[in-house]
Amino acid sequence: KATFKSAPVGIAHHKPNENWIQVNQTLCDMLGYKEEELLKLNFEDFIHPDDLTIGRELDQELAEQKRVFYKIEKRYRKKDGTYFPGLVSKSAVFNGPESPVYLVVMLENITEQKKTEEKLQQSVKAKESLLSEIHHRVRNNLALVSALFDLQSMYTENEKVHAILHDSQMRLKCLALVHDSYANAEKTSHIDFGDYLNQLVDFVQNTFNKENGKRTVKIKKEIPAVNLNINQAVPAGLLCNELLLNAYLNFYEDTKEPIIEVNLKELEKGVVLTVSDNGVKSSQKYNLEKPSSLGMLIVKTLNSQLRGYISITEQSDKTLFELTFKKRDLKGPSSAL
Repeated sequence: KATFKSAPVGIAHHKPNENWIQVNQTLCDMLGYKEEELLKLNFEDFIHPDDLTIGRELDQELAEQKRVFYKIEKRYRKKDGTYFPGLVSKSAVFNGPESPVYLVVMLENITEQKKTEEKLQQSVKAKESLLSEIHHRVRNNLALVSALFDLQSMYTENEKVHAILHDSQMRLKCLALVHDSYANAEKTSHIDFGDYLNQLVDFVQNTFNKENGKRTVKIKKEIPAVNLNINQAVPAGLLCNELLLNAYLNFYEDTKEPIIEVNLKELEKGVVLTVSDNGVKSSQKYNLEKPSSLGMLIVKTLNSQLRGYISITEQSDKTLFELTFKKRDLKGPSSAL
């Protein structure tokens, strides 16, 4: 009796026909009625009309023992006519296997919780809007830098400078693809690296085949979906981009059927990325001990960030580059050369 009377939540017992048996003072104060007034009221007098049906259906399930208890939000009307959101929990008390003797009601006024939830939702929306604006500005800035490279290329006759600008533009696109994948991710620090890699390979292929006119490089790929932390996806994506650029640059003009193969596998705790081509075979092509090009220096640096293991195999018909690294959840900046 003392617990019923002094509980900090509204408690009541009512018969299955919705007639009250007893109510505690907290419930009376919550609804603004005196005890004798509240005991005379029907459910229609203080529950929002739109919430009556679902409540009665759940009460019926309690009476039929289809459920042990339920908890639901409803809108409750006080004596002064104002409504407040309430979280009601109900269970049934039986003397035997027949219909219940009465239903136990516990009601909490969750007005403050709802206000807090609303503020949190507004805060989340504001942050999502800010992130969307940041993504938009980053995308625009990347496009601007890429356009500046294009303009500079138009005014450059030096082939070496032109090649440097072109490669830099490809690296920017690689970053832009990672950024787009991350921006479209479902509020997570991971992206589908397989989907990103497919986009990157297609972009590189289309770019080079367009530039080379009739001479087409065929790409074979087997790239399944692999979930990867963004801070690993960036260096892994940049590294793959360098390998693709390097592969394209190692085809002779008279290479009959230039082919690049790209494969991605997910192991129990790691990822294996392989890139192979049937172009020029040279010990300097993938020399990571003493990098002879910026591309190989970037590959070496990014591999150290991934803490990966690199295997280079020169076969009779192709050169195979294999990168293996463990999947890790990393925080902080994604990549720093």
